[in-house]
Amino acid sequence: MLAIFLGDLAFLVGLAILLLPLMVTELSRPRDVILGISTLLLGLVLVTSHDRLNGSPILGIICGAIIIMKLGSEVAHNRWQDLTQEEKHRLGSLERWMTSLQQLSAIGFRTGGIFGDLIKVIRIPGKATTSGKKNGKKWIRPEILTNQNPINSVNMSSGEGSSGQNKVIEAKLEMPSKSHGAQKDS
Repeated sequence: MLAIFLGDLAFLVGLAILLLPLMVTELSRPRDVILGISTLLLGLVLVTSHDRLNGSPILGIICGAIIIMKLGSEVAHNRWQDLTQEEKHRLGSLERWMTSLQQLSAIGFRTGGIFGDLIKVIRIPGKATTSGKKNGKKWIRPEILTNQNPINSVNMSSGEGSSGQNKVIEAKLEMPSKSHGAQKDS
């Protein structure tokens, strides 16, 4: 339970570190991406391996989490102290945060549009339409006309009437085609 909580917390902190350059550029540094990704991976490992972490390993994880939180607070404090008074005042204004949120939403919409276009390109047409119905086309294998079956050479105009034609049609339906037996459908 504790490993899941710490994993979720590490995952949220890693996500916040990754979003730091987008939201608060004044506090971000160039290598924050590496720190964010490693924190996300720590959270992922803690959440997925929580059942294996019992006893002393969970104690080690708790101590590691305390050390990481202490170092993180010191880094955040030092970065805050490096800001000028104008930057500190600007971080407290509502207008600056609204601008950052608008830029972040514009990035999100642009990324969503790119993924939407990519899905449209990758989607395989013909499997199913938007209404959920399958395409009405049927693939029919044409019969080989050069086949010299006695059924094919029967003269339909022999004067037998409709019963003769029905017998020919029934015989043609009952006789298996040679082309179907030799080939496998793929």
